[in-house]
Amino acid sequence: MRSDLRHVLQGAALAVLAIACTLGPILVSPRLSSWLPEFDPATGSVSVTLLATLGSLVTVAASVGVGYREQHRHDVRRTYREFATAVGAGGAAVVVLTAILAVRPSVSTGTVSPLLLVLVLLSVLVSMPLVVVVAALAGVAVARLPTEWQRSDAPFASPLAVPVGAAVVAAGSMVVESGTMLLVSLSGGFGVPDRFSQFGGAAMETLSIYSSADSLASGLLLVGGGVALGIYAVRQYDFDESVRRFVVLVGVGSLVGTTAGPVIPALVTDSTLAGTFGAGSRWLVAWVASLASAYVETALVVTLAAVAGLGIGAFEGESGRGGPRTTATEAPSGGVAARNGADTPDDESRSEFSSADETAQ
Repeated sequence: MRSDLRHVLQGAALAVLAIACTLGPILVSPRLSSWLPEFDPATGSVSVTLLATLGSLVTVAASVGVGYREQHRHDVRRTYREFATAVGAGGAAVVVLTAILAVRPSVSTGTVSPLLLVLVLLSVLVSMPLVVVVAALAGVAVARLPTEWQRSDAPFASPLAVPVGAAVVAAGSMVVESGTMLLVSLSGGFGVPDRFSQFGGAAMETLSIYSSADSLASGLLLVGGGVALGIYAVRQYDFDESVRRFVVLVGVGSLVGTTAGPVIPALVTDSTLAGTFGAGSRWLVAWVASLASAYVETALVVTLAAVAGLGIGAFEGESGRGGPRTTATEAPSGGVAARNGADTPDDESRSEFSSADETAQ
């Protein structure tokens, strides 16, 4: 009971940190504009992006540290489900309480659609408490599994399914998040095409609902795809014995997918970097800040989710809940030996015959 309460408080503290790192730059930027005359809106937007990216790094690092510490001190590997549930419950409680306090005036006046509120709340729950949970599980996996670089005769990118899968998850998440922008480009004006569902009496409300749905679907694809990739890797390729190599493969694939992901929406909407981030000499700075944010919010989350999935698959195999893992390996004599080292009936019979032959000789 005491450990569950500690995990709940840890999840709540990490959620508070995530909210502060997200809202802090947004609240500070207007004050900087009033204090510093040379602090124009373009510079403020770049500074908000960079500060929010730094805050995301701090939150993720703290979450991984919590999981790493809990595994070393309390061995939460055996009860990782309860650990993840408690951390997620604490973070979700903080997010829901904050949302109630923030939107209570708007709900009382009826100025905000209930559907929009639900979608925004769900997307925030995915982007904050759920990411915190997978980061903490990744810390548990790193603390439990061997991290030494294992020598292997296989090529570096083998199996190719791991980096390709990470690239597909990262790029697919970014394309899904750009769904509303693609719909607006098809309409030829402001708003989504008429053949799609419209919500409320204003086009802005419809766009907000579609954008929130995009964020929710993108976050679920990002986390769910990463966890599924990790479970697949540990069951098919025994990557639990080479975590460092797995992290490198997933990291490279997710970086490639994050870099190539925005190309598809840009080709569909026929947009350019200068048109997206503004003309002049500052568009390159804005683009670099946006790319750095995408690497943290997408590539890093995919990698952590994959490591968490790797740990889940390994923990299930160790506890016997994930089914037996009897990968066959070639014995030095040319036969086949089981990975678990158990003797088979054929081995026993051969040993009996060999002892009988020795006695006869």
